[in-house]
Amino acid sequence: MRPQFLNSPTRCRPIESYGFAGLAKRMRTMFVIATVLLSSFTAPARPADAASTVCNLHCDARDPSLAVSVRQAAVTSVWSRVITLYVSDGDDMAWANVGTGSPGDEVWLDRSFDGGQTWAGGSKLGDTTIPAGSTGWRTMMYNIDDPHDSQVGVIRACGKAGDRTDIACTSWQRATHAVVCSTSCDARDPSSAVSVRQAAVASVWSRVVTLFVSDGDDMAWANVGTGSPGDEVWLDRSFDGGQTWADGSKLGDTTIPAGSTGWRTMMYNIDDPAKFGVGAIRACGKAADRTDIACTQWMRSTTHAATSQAAAVTALMQYFNPVTGSWSNSLGWQDAQALTALIDYIRRTGDSTYAYAIPILYGDNKSSNFTDGYMDDAGWWGMVWLLAYQYTGVTAYLQAAEYDANYMSQYWDNTCGGGVWWSTALTAKNAIANELYLELNAALHNALSGETTYLGRARQEWAWFAQSGLINSGNLINDGLNLSTCRNDGAPTYTYNQGVILAGLGQLYRATGDTSLVSTGDAIATAATTVLTANGILVDPCEPNGCAPDGYSFKGIFVRDLDDFAHVTGTTGYDSFLSNQAASILARDTDGDAQSGLYWAGPLNAVNYADQQSATDALVAAMG
Repeated sequence: MRPQFLNSPTRCRPIESYGFAGLAKRMRTMFVIATVLLSSFTAPARPADAASTVCNLHCDARDPSLAVSVRQAAVTSVWSRVITLYVSDGDDMAWANVGTGSPGDEVWLDRSFDGGQTWAGGSKLGDTTIPAGSTGWRTMMYNIDDPHDSQVGVIRACGKAGDRTDIACTSWQRATHAVVCSTSCDARDPSSAVSVRQAAVASVWSRVVTLFVSDGDDMAWANVGTGSPGDEVWLDRSFDGGQTWADGSKLGDTTIPAGSTGWRTMMYNIDDPAKFGVGAIRACGKAADRTDIACTQWMRSTTHAATSQAAAVTALMQYFNPVTGSWSNSLGWQDAQALTALIDYIRRTGDSTYAYAIPILYGDNKSSNFTDGYMDDAGWWGMVWLLAYQYTGVTAYLQAAEYDANYMSQYWDNTCGGGVWWSTALTAKNAIANELYLELNAALHNALSGETTYLGRARQEWAWFAQSGLINSGNLINDGLNLSTCRNDGAPTYTYNQGVILAGLGQLYRATGDTSLVSTGDAIATAATTVLTANGILVDPCEPNGCAPDGYSFKGIFVRDLDDFAHVTGTTGYDSFLSNQAASILARDTDGDAQSGLYWAGPLNAVNYADQQSATDALVAAMG
């Protein structure tokens, strides 16, 4: 982060036999299998070979005549042969066709689970040739994605003339998911809904637009009432918390027919389990003779929302992109926070519905070793991979954590008496990098029996930190040191700086039994929960002016680490404080889609994944 910026098994059982809950169970099983294959830090993290038989809504090698929707996705040619890729978005499957050819001409599919970088293991899916007496032929249908093995795919059609070596392939394509199928497919009649509730209402020019949700189906429909013929009603569906919905805009778009004053759409799925799509949905409508549009708030079903914590984690997962393996557009330290919040929730509750995010994020981003030149970022990733190892037992995650700890250690020197630098540029020695260095090394020691190197580093770090001046006279930690004087820089006392040191002290106390660490931690925690609050609710120093994006995560880190410190030291003294944060978030800072914003005391502002991570941390911490 950049603190200085803050001033501004039957594999082929079809998925429909499971439903969304069954999919989660199935994915948990496959996840365990996948962990065995993730055996080293540098080994490929593909749980299943692209050539393996894949079952999604249907299993590979399905007859194209059964496709529920068909579009010509891409075309190429070779020696007058026309190679065409057809995609059935409703099935999340594709097939290849060769035309204007001769007997013996070949056609097949390539499927890739890394965006088209490699496909050797899955090359020539459905490989077939034009039979005698024909000028064209096609493969069977094959799945594009493999949700059971946590893989998002692309596919292409390839072919060649029988008497030539030249091969032509179309561009890589994926399903657009204009049609989503889960327990049922989109456009189901609402009369078949297994449960119905009125989820949200909006109005425009006396027309009442209502969103109805069938929780048992994980589907919804829109209704317009008190209207006139020609009035329009539709649904919008989003898979990023309502940030975008272009691909699913105006789902079920329809108008009130002659002689009626109301009408409704068909039912549409809220979630898309085949693509790990965690959705939100809203109803919209307009009068026929007006341009004004009214939409309800974004909502979702009660699926995966049995508790406030489950609802919050589900809202967080709305922002996860399984194609990039991240919550953000480019992997950053706040992705580590989101993954930490998720793993913390899983470990506390046993609900592994979204555990697929762990191997996807790791597999898609491990080439960077999760370092970017900033020591605090390395510390965040080291901590989350240690948590992932403790949850899964996958040694690759432990190796990632150790790599990051060793990377950080290279940037310890005697400038200002010790400490690690903030970045490879050697421009600052700040609190957060050193707090994380303490926490990560102490935690690694605690995770590894008989280990001494990490403990030595943690002891050295705390000995330096305690006398560095970073802890001010009010028992709060400022942002860093002034390199000219090697004294406290007087910069803001951000909440996360108070939290991470508590986690570090807790881990070192667990390693050594030194009770002075608990006393120091209690003094910091008492100051933070008193000074950095308004009416008992946390307020970060940046909030009055609106925090820059880095600041969205800060309070969640604090409460998560305060809770960790309390658990390690065996105190219940902060339970009421943590409960009050969660209660305020739910009462004043959460919408109907379980999304929360920056201001825990309200009002709810714009929502995003980092604010959602922070609120999720608070709700999980309040579980005690």
